[in-house]
Amino acid sequence: MVAPHAVLEEITAGERLRRGAEEISKAEWLVVQEGVEPEPLLASELGPGEAAVIATAHRMRDCSVLLDDRRARGVALRAYGLRVKGSAGLLVAAKRSGFIPEVRPLLEHLVRNGYFLSRRLIDRATAEAGEEL
Repeated sequence: MVAPHAVLEEITAGERLRRGAEEISKAEWLVVQEGVEPEPLLASELGPGEAAVIATAHRMRDCSVLLDDRRARGVALRAYGLRVKGSAGLLVAAKRSGFIPEVRPLLEHLVRNGYFLSRRLIDRATAEAGEEL
């Protein structure tokens, strides 16, 4: 998995590290992409992490992006033609591939730890994963 340096900075910067920041900064499966500068208009419309993800994917061609910000997802899809997944979609794919047994407990865990996911999104992802409501 490739992540722009701006994303790693967002995760690990600040006085209070985000949960999992240390694990992400040491992950061997993560390749940090340096020097990808988003176009000025893209950078002015989105946060630095989201803009860098879109710019990196656009340059790489034929890849999918993981974005949860609704506005960034729309820009990636409509303006750049990128394939977009969010965290919920990634978990549904993981269940379908047999990597995880259930989606709902993981989504609920994210919400309990301060990650915003709407009830509608959780219910839709759970249904797509073939789990009972």
